[in-house]
Formats: sequence, C-alpha cells, structure tokens
Amino acid sequence: MDTGPMGPRSGEPARTVVTGPLAPYARGWRAELAARGYAPHSITAHAQLMAHVSGWLAATGRGVDAMTDEVVREYSLARRATGYQNRATERAVAPLLG
Repeated sequence: MDTGPMGPRSGEPARTVVTGPLAPYARGWRAELAARGYAPHSITAHAQLMAHVSGWLAATGRGVDAMTDEVVREYSLARRATGYQNRATERAVAPLLG
C-alpha cells in the first residue's frame, strides 16, 4: 500500500493508492462507498483494506478471479498472523465482494 502526500492547498487527506489486481476498481469502489453514504474516514479504511488485499493477491500470484470464500478466509488468517487486529476477518472483506 502506498499513500500520496497531502496537498498543502487541497485540504484533502492523502489518498491510498491501490496497486495490484484490484487497482482498476479502486476509484469506482470509493465512488460507490460515497454514494452509499459512507463517511470519508470509512472510505479511507476500506481503501486501505482494498490496497492490502490487492497486494496480498499479487504477492500470492492471484488475480481478481481468485476471490473465493476460501481465499478470503486464507487472506484473513494471513492478515491476523502478521499482527493485524483491525479489519482482519472475512466479514471485513465482504463489502469488496459485493
């Protein structure tokens, strides 16, 4: 996950840059969350999780089509094993799946 700097005049927080297989969907995902009424901080949290999932998919040689329940479970276990406590369950990833 990479974050861009905060622009001194923009007044907007740094944006999470999603790389890997989910990157083409990041902008639309943010727009969808905003349309659903998610608060900006919640959109940022979901974008950070999307970036982490996408990086993990890339590191494990998987693409978007690999996002099965079993792979999401594997991702959640891997996230917890590396020390993450927040957004480390299958339920946290569920909004990404639709």
